[in-house]
Amino acid sequence: MDDKITQALCAVTIDDKDKASSGPDGDQTWPTGYMYHRLTPSMTLFTTFSKPVRIQWSPQDEHFASIFRAWEDEYSLPVERGAPISRIRQTLRKLESVLVPFGEAIQHSDTAFTEWRERHKAAMEAGLTRRPTWPVLRKGNPPRWQDHQWLKRYRYMNQQRKQLAFRAWEARFLFPED
Repeated sequence: MDDKITQALCAVTIDDKDKASSGPDGDQTWPTGYMYHRLTPSMTLFTTFSKPVRIQWSPQDEHFASIFRAWEDEYSLPVERGAPISRIRQTLRKLESVLVPFGEAIQHSDTAFTEWRERHKAAMEAGLTRRPTWPVLRKGNPPRWQDHQWLKRYRYMNQQRKQLAFRAWEARFLFPED
Protein backbone atom coordinates (compact mmCIF):
# COMPACT_ATOMS: atom_id res chain seq x y z
CA MET A 1 0.00 0.00 0.00
CA ASP A 2 2.99 2.32 0.31
CA ASP A 3 3.03 2.70 -3.48
CA LYS A 4 -0.57 3.85 -3.66
CA ILE A 5 -0.80 7.08 -5.62
CA THR A 6 -3.79 9.35 -5.48
CA GLN A 7 -4.69 11.28 -8.56
CA ALA A 8 -7.99 12.75 -9.66
CA LEU A 9 -8.59 13.28 -13.35
CA CYS A 10 -11.66 14.86 -14.76
CA ALA A 11 -12.61 14.29 -18.38
CA VAL A 12 -14.94 16.94 -19.69
CA THR A 13 -16.61 16.51 -23.03
CA ILE A 14 -17.86 19.63 -24.66
CA ASP A 15 -21.14 18.28 -25.99
CA ASP A 16 -22.99 19.57 -22.92
CA LYS A 17 -24.39 22.80 -24.31
CA ASP A 18 -26.48 23.34 -21.17
CA LYS A 19 -23.29 23.77 -19.11
CA ALA A 20 -21.80 26.25 -21.55
CA SER A 21 -22.05 29.99 -21.07
CA SER A 22 -20.99 32.98 -23.15
CA GLY A 23 -17.74 34.68 -22.30
CA PRO A 24 -17.16 38.45 -22.38
CA ASP A 25 -16.27 38.46 -26.08
CA GLY A 26 -19.04 36.06 -27.19
CA ASP A 27 -16.96 32.82 -27.09
CA GLN A 28 -18.42 29.91 -25.19
CA THR A 29 -16.76 28.80 -21.96
CA TRP A 30 -17.24 25.51 -20.12
CA PRO A 31 -16.67 24.90 -16.39
CA THR A 32 -13.93 22.37 -15.61
CA GLY A 33 -12.91 21.91 -12.01
CA TYR A 34 -12.45 25.30 -10.43
CA MET A 35 -11.51 27.20 -13.59
CA TYR A 36 -13.28 28.09 -16.82
CA HIS A 37 -11.51 27.13 -20.03
CA ARG A 38 -12.28 28.43 -23.54
CA LEU A 39 -12.79 25.44 -25.76
CA THR A 40 -14.04 24.62 -29.18
CA PRO A 41 -17.00 22.22 -29.29
CA SER A 42 -14.88 19.36 -30.66
CA MET A 43 -12.29 19.36 -27.84
CA THR A 44 -12.06 17.13 -24.79
CA LEU A 45 -10.19 18.49 -21.81
CA PHE A 46 -8.37 16.56 -19.12
CA THR A 47 -7.84 18.62 -15.98
CA THR A 48 -5.74 17.38 -13.08
CA PHE A 49 -7.16 18.43 -9.73
CA SER A 50 -4.27 17.20 -7.64
CA LYS A 51 -0.72 16.14 -8.26
CA PRO A 52 0.24 12.51 -7.62
CA VAL A 53 1.19 12.23 -3.96
CA ARG A 54 3.20 9.45 -2.41
CA ILE A 55 2.03 8.91 1.14
CA GLN A 56 4.35 7.17 3.55
CA TRP A 57 2.18 5.20 5.96
CA SER A 58 3.78 2.50 8.09
CA PRO A 59 2.42 -0.12 10.50
CA GLN A 60 3.76 2.11 13.27
CA ASP A 61 1.63 4.99 11.97
CA GLU A 62 -1.38 2.68 11.91
CA HIS A 63 -0.66 1.82 15.55
CA PHE A 64 -0.47 5.53 16.41
CA ALA A 65 -3.73 6.20 14.55
CA SER A 66 -5.51 4.03 17.11
CA ILE A 67 -5.18 6.97 19.52
CA PHE A 68 -7.61 8.89 17.33
CA ARG A 69 -10.34 6.21 17.20
CA ALA A 70 -12.92 5.06 19.69
CA TRP A 71 -11.71 2.23 21.91
CA GLU A 72 -14.67 -0.12 21.90
CA ASP A 73 -13.08 -3.30 23.18
CA GLU A 74 -12.02 -4.34 26.67
CA TYR A 75 -9.93 -1.16 26.83
CA SER A 76 -12.87 1.25 26.42
CA LEU A 77 -12.48 4.61 28.08
CA PRO A 78 -13.14 6.06 30.54
CA VAL A 79 -12.66 3.23 33.00
CA GLU A 80 -15.56 3.33 35.43
CA ARG A 81 -15.05 3.84 39.16
CA GLY A 82 -14.95 0.58 41.04
CA ALA A 83 -13.42 -1.33 38.13
CA PRO A 84 -11.13 -4.19 39.14
CA ILE A 85 -7.50 -3.18 39.49
CA SER A 86 -6.58 -5.73 36.81
CA ARG A 87 -8.77 -3.83 34.28
CA ILE A 88 -7.18 -0.53 35.29
CA ARG A 89 -3.67 -1.92 34.87
CA GLN A 90 -4.52 -3.60 31.57
CA THR A 91 -5.96 -0.39 30.11
CA LEU A 92 -3.03 1.62 31.44
CA ARG A 93 -0.57 -0.74 29.72
CA LYS A 94 -2.50 -0.42 26.45
CA LEU A 95 -2.51 3.40 26.68
CA GLU A 96 1.20 3.49 27.43
CA SER A 97 1.96 1.13 24.54
CA VAL A 98 0.51 3.73 22.16
CA LEU A 99 1.03 7.13 23.81
CA VAL A 100 4.66 6.77 24.89
CA PRO A 101 6.02 5.69 21.47
CA PHE A 102 3.85 8.32 19.73
CA GLY A 103 5.21 11.06 21.99
CA GLU A 104 8.75 9.88 21.30
CA ALA A 105 8.11 9.65 17.53
CA ILE A 106 6.89 13.24 17.37
CA GLN A 107 9.56 14.26 19.91
CA HIS A 108 6.85 15.96 22.00
CA SER A 109 6.81 18.72 19.39
CA ASP A 110 3.78 20.70 18.22
CA THR A 111 5.27 20.97 14.75
CA ALA A 112 5.86 17.23 14.45
CA PHE A 113 2.34 16.56 15.77
CA THR A 114 0.93 18.83 13.07
CA GLU A 115 3.00 17.09 10.38
CA TRP A 116 1.83 13.66 11.57
CA ARG A 117 -1.80 14.89 11.61
CA GLU A 118 -1.47 16.03 7.98
CA ARG A 119 -0.04 12.62 6.98
CA HIS A 120 -2.91 10.94 8.84
CA LYS A 121 -5.42 13.05 6.87
CA ALA A 122 -3.72 12.18 3.58
CA ALA A 123 -3.67 8.47 4.48
CA MET A 124 -7.39 8.51 5.28
CA GLU A 125 -8.17 10.30 2.02
CA ALA A 126 -6.07 7.77 0.08
CA GLY A 127 -7.74 4.85 1.84
CA LEU A 128 -4.56 3.62 3.54
CA THR A 129 -6.20 3.73 6.97
CA ARG A 130 -9.78 3.75 8.11
CA ARG A 131 -11.62 6.88 9.18
CA PRO A 132 -12.74 6.82 12.78
CA THR A 133 -16.45 7.08 13.50
CA TRP A 134 -15.63 8.84 16.75
CA PRO A 135 -14.24 11.38 17.39
CA VAL A 136 -15.59 13.14 14.31
CA LEU A 137 -12.51 14.37 12.48
CA ARG A 138 -14.38 15.66 9.45
CA LYS A 139 -17.78 17.31 9.32
CA GLY A 140 -19.80 20.02 7.65
CA ASN A 141 -21.11 20.60 4.19
CA PRO A 142 -18.76 20.51 2.35
CA PRO A 143 -16.86 18.27 4.78
CA ARG A 144 -13.89 19.96 6.42
CA TRP A 145 -11.22 18.50 8.65
CA GLN A 146 -11.62 19.43 12.29
CA ASP A 147 -7.93 19.90 13.16
CA HIS A 148 -8.66 20.71 16.79
CA GLN A 149 -10.18 17.23 17.28
CA TRP A 150 -6.78 15.51 16.97
CA LEU A 151 -5.32 17.66 19.73
CA LYS A 152 -8.44 17.33 21.86
CA ARG A 153 -8.33 13.52 21.58
CA TYR A 154 -4.59 13.37 22.30
CA ARG A 155 -5.08 15.47 25.45
CA TYR A 156 -8.00 13.29 26.54
CA MET A 157 -5.97 10.10 26.13
CA ASN A 158 -3.07 11.55 28.12
CA GLN A 159 -5.48 12.70 30.82
CA GLN A 160 -6.96 9.19 31.03
CA ARG A 161 -3.47 7.73 31.28
CA LYS A 162 -2.62 10.00 34.21
CA GLN A 163 -5.88 9.18 36.00
CA LEU A 164 -5.39 5.44 35.52
CA ALA A 165 -1.78 5.65 36.70
CA PHE A 166 -2.92 7.45 39.85
CA ARG A 167 -5.69 4.90 40.45
CA ALA A 168 -3.26 2.01 39.95
CA TRP A 169 -0.78 3.63 42.34
CA GLU A 170 -3.56 4.26 44.86
CA ALA A 171 -4.83 0.67 44.58
CA ARG A 172 -1.35 -0.66 45.23
CA PHE A 173 -1.53 0.73 48.75
CA LEU A 174 -5.22 -0.04 49.35
CA PHE A 175 -5.20 -3.57 47.92
CA PRO A 176 -1.61 -4.87 48.23
CA GLU A 177 -2.65 -8.53 47.71
CA ASP A 178 -4.06 -7.89 44.20
